[in-house]
Amino acid sequence: MATEKGYIAKCINAGGTVNLKINKRYYVYPNGKDTVYVSKEFHPKKAHFGCYYTSYFELLDEIPEMGEAAEPEMTPAVELEAEPENYEQTSLF
Repeated sequence: MATEKGYIAKCINAGGTVNLKINKRYYVYPNGKDTVYVSKEFHPKKAHFGCYYTSYFELLDEIPEMGEAAEPEMTPAVELEAEPENYEQTSLF
C-alpha cells in the first residue's frame, strides 16, 4: 500500500446523505483534489464507507502516515485434519 496521510475531521455538512452525521468525527483520506474517503475506523482501505466532498468536513488533526507497518499481519492458516465423511442421503419427499 502506498503511503497515505489521513486526518481526523468533523462533519459540518451532511450534504443530504444518510451516512454522515453533523458534528461527528471521522477519519478522512484524500482522494483527488475535492474529495476524501471517509471512514469510521483508522484503516481506510478496509473500512471506508464512501467518498465525499472535502467541503463537508472541517479538519481537526492529522493522523500518522501509514506505511507497510500499518498493514495487518497475516497469520498462517492452521491445517485441520479431515474428518471421515459419514454422510447418509435421506429423501424428504
